[in-house]
Amino acid sequence: MAMGPPISPTESGNKTRKTDKMDPYKVKAAFLFHFFNYTTWPDPENEKKPEPLELWVIGDDPFGEILDATFKKKEIGGRTVEIERFEEAPEDLTADMIFAGRMEERELTALIKASSGLPLLLIGDSDGFAESGGSGNLSIKDSNVAIEVNTEVVKASGLSISSDLLKLSKIVKTKKSKKLEEGKKEK
Repeated sequence: MAMGPPISPTESGNKTRKTDKMDPYKVKAAFLFHFFNYTTWPDPENEKKPEPLELWVIGDDPFGEILDATFKKKEIGGRTVEIERFEEAPEDLTADMIFAGRMEERELTALIKASSGLPLLLIGDSDGFAESGGSGNLSIKDSNVAIEVNTEVVKASGLSISSDLLKLSKIVKTKKSKKLEEGKKEK
């Protein structure tokens, strides 16, 4: 997938973006667009397919029409983005990106497990989501949207995220990986 123009970090070098009284979900929707634009999927032929990219929202949809408006008439690598919404995760996860809305913890855990190793981005917006095995997380901290990326999960999915987006992100590890790493240090 062709990479877009570089994203410039904030002047202060913060890993967040001010929402400036804007609906935080407008900012989050824009970052979902950037995740698409700055991610490379493993199958080079995937980039040449004329089919649209698929973005699924599973669970409660906090975006409403904002998400549709963000992607309307826009292309990423010559492909449009189709948005589908599901109350529960479908059995086959074939989307390119999934946004995990609010759902029961057991459903969220099952979604993370089902998506593990698949060539898709699993993005959430709850504390600890990326550390629990999601690809990324968009949360609000002090009126800013904070971006977290779990590079271990992204790599295990066969994806690669541009350093331009990673510069704006806090890099996190899966909780299990953190415990293993801390245990190795103690020995």
